Amino acid sequence: MIELDRELDELDSLVAEFVNCLGVRYVIVSGYVAILLGRARSTDDVDVIVEARSGSEVAARVERCGFKPLSIPAYIDAEFREASVRFYKPPRLLPNFEVKPPRSFYQRYALENRVEARVGGAVFYISPLELQIAYKLWLGSDKDIEDAVYIYRFGKAKGLLSEESLEAWARRMGVSLRSLRESGGGT
Repeated sequence: MIELDRELDELDSLVAEFVNCLGVRYVIVSGYVAILLGRARSTDDVDVIVEARSGSEVAARVERCGFKPLSIPAYIDAEFREASVRFYKPPRLLPNFEVKPPRSFYQRYALENRVEARVGGAVFYISPLELQIAYKLWLGSDKDIEDAVYIYRFGKAKGLLSEESLEAWARRMGVSLRSLRESGGGT
């Protein structure tokens, strides 16, 4: 478990509201993980992997809390099966929530091995840090590498990181941990 001693900001509060409305098993992945852990940057979306039968099921649950789909209702289930469905809280379109079922080994692993993070009295379930770091390195944009470095430094400083697990994920995803070493994070 990760425990952060800080208050929820506006984005955190919106994410907490959304995941609490889901009522299904979920895991948050990608950029918001770094933001939740304290990285100062903005985001247009929050990526959420859910254990749900359909996009309609997700829509029905979150609409009770005022969230709306960006999709045409007739296409929600097809989009959920094939890609993802995005939800927003009116009147703002951003940030929105990109929701999809677990399709890959990595997504299933993140969902099955999610990590509890407690912030300002709220509970969030996030991807394991080692998997998140390797994934961000695999994505490879400057922003993703900066996220990976931030998560690495955070996990290392808090004693939450398994170097062995990180090395295994890096090998599996075919990424180098060089950028972490070059950043002063060491490995």
